[in-house]
Amino acid sequence: ACDAAVDVNQDLKIKKHEASLSSLLMHAPNKNLEGECLRTYIPEAARESFDAHIRRNVAGLNGALTAGMFSGQVRDSLDSSVKVIVYHVPYKNISGSVQHLIGFREAEEGPTRRQCPLCGRDRSAEGVWPEAVLTDVVADRLAASPARPSRAA
Repeated sequence: ACDAAVDVNQDLKIKKHEASLSSLLMHAPNKNLEGECLRTYIPEAARESFDAHIRRNVAGLNGALTAGMFSGQVRDSLDSSVKVIVYHVPYKNISGSVQHLIGFREAEEGPTRRQCPLCGRDRSAEGVWPEAVLTDVVADRLAASPARPSRAA
């Protein structure tokens, strides 16, 4: 289960605001991150590793896109690094360009940041998908996208 999931384009720019990502990054849930590069929220020291994992999944095995999971970090609004598990599913949109669905789950070492340090409220109730499996989210998003042209046999 992910604490946040976000759709990004081939340049890793956020395609649509996701309140769960804002919450994970300790921004106000209404802070709109649409159009911002996801790499902005990866600490500089961790970007090379993040990029390598993304490239590896896009290159895949024998040229096929492959889903992956890896340990990483995000940088929150207080400029603190937060250890996360990153779930990455690359896919091609209707025009054939590679897009990415990236999910984040806070690493479970020590106390988690799901509880707001200011009000004590559990953030899992604020737009996070605790029961979602990342591949189900991808299937739902692809099903909601415009129909693909059928291939002639």
